[in-house]
Amino acid sequence: MIRVLNMFMFVANVAFVALLGFCYLSPSLNPEYFWPVALLGLSYPVLLVGNILFIVYWAFQLKLKFLYSLIAIAGGFSHISEVVQFNGRPAEPGGRQLRIATFNTQLQGYYEKKSFADTIGGFIKQNKYDVVCLQEFINVEKVLTSTLEKLKRQSGLEYMYFQVLDDKRKKGEYGSIILSRYPIVRSGKLEFENSGNLCIYADIAAGSDTFRVYNTHLQSFRFKKDDYNLLGDMPTDGDKAMKQSKGLLRRMREAYIKRAEQVQEMREHIDNYERGNMIICGDFNDPPMSYTYGQLSTGMKDAFIESGSGIGNTYIGKMPSFRIDYILHSPYFRAFDYQDHILTSDHRLVETTLKLGGSGN
Repeated sequence: MIRVLNMFMFVANVAFVALLGFCYLSPSLNPEYFWPVALLGLSYPVLLVGNILFIVYWAFQLKLKFLYSLIAIAGGFSHISEVVQFNGRPAEPGGRQLRIATFNTQLQGYYEKKSFADTIGGFIKQNKYDVVCLQEFINVEKVLTSTLEKLKRQSGLEYMYFQVLDDKRKKGEYGSIILSRYPIVRSGKLEFENSGNLCIYADIAAGSDTFRVYNTHLQSFRFKKDDYNLLGDMPTDGDKAMKQSKGLLRRMREAYIKRAEQVQEMREHIDNYERGNMIICGDFNDPPMSYTYGQLSTGMKDAFIESGSGIGNTYIGKMPSFRIDYILHSPYFRAFDYQDHILTSDHRLVETTLKLGGSGN
């Protein structure tokens, strides 16, 4: 009986090792060429835990087969720090510091016919952020004041760049915002074709320092209600399940390819920024084991890796939770005190403190 079980476990072990190996390709392989590898990126935490369990299983029997999974994990050891951290580092006193946050507001409750703009503005002021990047913000004109004016007043941040998307499905101005305590000396946008997404940027002058902040919201899967139902509870009707599965995979493929195009456009724009000191914030709609993260994190540091703790998942909606909201920064900065907060959205607000001048400051 044990022999049969071990044979089955060995076959499963080899499969997990192979899948983990292919998973490591996802940060560098453009989904346009072979998109299924991107799907494996989503399964990285499962494949990692599975291989750890195989190590325990074989080691308990004193069998060298545990080396298969051990070598597979060692081959991508650096990726573990992208999904779990234990080195939460509080902010250091003194020096030039910048408190920054990013948050996908989920339209501040637009679909629920509520408005959480007051909550967001008050939270920003309470936490004394210097720069805030908001995605999926909707500005609805009221009788006395607009949502945007109220946010600016309540946040206490004087400078703002708000870029609107042309989206006729919503009754209001819908887009992304960069709020700043310091003057914005230049701003602009990258509006992606055939998409309800965009990336905006602002050059911010803080004393003797000028740096660029990118606020991006990349292509999502745009799942429908049936897709969420399929992920949560497989239909008993086989034909219906097959049809829904094909539709879901088609939407995922289209999203991966479109997101890769958006990332390439961003990468080109980033590489043309001569100063080099920059921060990239936003909702990437992809986990760390992805082409999106692999491209945008090149030459950058990840605030979560530098000073986060725990799992770090930022999406808390209907799908399984992943870390898809990021604060990346050039080596000129050093991150401390990375935290996340649950407010009024299916995303967590992510914040960190950046010390200007890097480790030498």
